[in-house]
Amino acid sequence: KFLASGGDNGVVCLWDLGSGSLVKEMRGHTSAITALVYSPDSTMLASSCHGNLIRVCNTRISVASPGSDGDLVCSHSTPDTVITSLHFTHRNRLVAIGASQHI
Repeated sequence: KFLASGGDNGVVCLWDLGSGSLVKEMRGHTSAITALVYSPDSTMLASSCHGNLIRVCNTRISVASPGSDGDLVCSHSTPDTVITSLHFTHRNRLVAIGASQHI
């Protein structure tokens, strides 16, 4: 099992809960991470940042590429919007977003 964290540097980190070790860093955001959510089956992770970008990545771990972008599935920009929450539908097909402005 893994824990996802995001910081002011725009990097999303996946941590192994058993060992406490950093397993993967996923880069691609340009500013602080504002929200993270796993899909119901834990195969995808959605993240957002102050730079108005939503990224959905495959969470299957490939230790061979620890600095990669996390197997990007898709991304979407939301101009003039600060995303404050994310939620996957139960079948992993859609990501709902909550925002503080203009959606």
